[in-house]
Amino acid sequence: MNWRHSKRALARGLLIALLSLAFVGSAVSAKRKKPSQPVKSSDDRASFIETRIATLRLVSSGQTQRAIELWQRFVDRHPRYVAARLQLAKMHAEYGSDAQAMDEFEQVIALDASTSSAYLALVQLYRKSKEPQRAIRLLRSGLTRVASIGREKLQLRLAVLLFEAERVGEARRLLQDLLRRDPRMTQAQLYLGHLELDAGHYLEAAKHYGVVLASPAYLFPHLVAMYRTQALAGLYREARLVGDDDKIRGYYSLYRSQLAKALVQPLQLALEHHRLANTYSAIGDYRRALRHYEKALELDPTDSATLNNLAWNLATALEPELRDPARALRYAERCLELSHWRNAHNIETYAEVLFQNGRGLDALRIIRRARVRQPHSAYFRRQERRFRRYRLGYPVAERFRTHRWRLSEAQYDP
Repeated sequence: MNWRHSKRALARGLLIALLSLAFVGSAVSAKRKKPSQPVKSSDDRASFIETRIATLRLVSSGQTQRAIELWQRFVDRHPRYVAARLQLAKMHAEYGSDAQAMDEFEQVIALDASTSSAYLALVQLYRKSKEPQRAIRLLRSGLTRVASIGREKLQLRLAVLLFEAERVGEARRLLQDLLRRDPRMTQAQLYLGHLELDAGHYLEAAKHYGVVLASPAYLFPHLVAMYRTQALAGLYREARLVGDDDKIRGYYSLYRSQLAKALVQPLQLALEHHRLANTYSAIGDYRRALRHYEKALELDPTDSATLNNLAWNLATALEPELRDPARALRYAERCLELSHWRNAHNIETYAEVLFQNGRGLDALRIIRRARVRQPHSAYFRRQERRFRRYRLGYPVAERFRTHRWRLSEAQYDP
């Protein structure tokens, strides 16, 4: 009996020993195995901070190339350090090569797919290189990867890109979804107001503009002032379209006072001049609109939206002395060259400019190309009818409208 008991005890001891050896072996192998995401040491963090301080000093002294090289050396030593690679990408985007910036932002997303700022910066570069469909695909993939706060920014940007691509239904659904989650989102209210105004839904547009005007300005007063200015321009245009003289006078007065608040800072960026030109054009102040469109074009000569709007205003300004159809034709042709004839509004602007240059038959041919891209547009149908009547010798309106609000790549930058 004792022998049997000792035999069982020995077997139990051997089993425990084998299990202990197996556990120790797995622990040692796990310790030796390299992790997929290396843990950053305090030395790495300190080196990152030192590099950032050094590059800021170099940039402030104008040595941007040396700053890029400094970040590049850090990334070469720590290739999986996401924050450092993001800084390198931003430096390339601002001071270096767009192609290198794209490559670095794509690597940031490959390392950490939840970095919303990388998506937004990469989308801006895609738009700059005239690749809107690539930008739309990137934003759609980002919506499934980014956390809720960053996802709202991506969704807002995607909505405006879809509107620019004439996919109005998708843009409206995205904006309405944003407002269901946060009715106080000023940008979404503003863009939905523009969208409804273009669709002829004046009461809906006025409702969204009203929310923008009631938005608090304590966080970003200059930005909110610009949003309010655009909202008042939209309301002024809505009043003109419905023919309400009292509202026209009231909104114009409010617009002028709000514009003074919006201009508390000097305009430095092309997008700021473009926004201001759009609002001046919306209320019929073509002299100031042309001045700011030309300044925006001087700062960014490849912006197709600025070229389109400048061509439209030069061809259709109310004051005869401001009109220059020949110059408008050059801008319209350049705009179509940059946009590769993909935007129906740009094509329609070209048709109007041709008409203002006395080329009615060419205008009719071009407006039909616009209708192929946007077959359900009631406005394009009216334009085609107008050009056809002119060709047949019937009297037609010299100018069909005074302004078309268009969301542009310069208008929605957060």
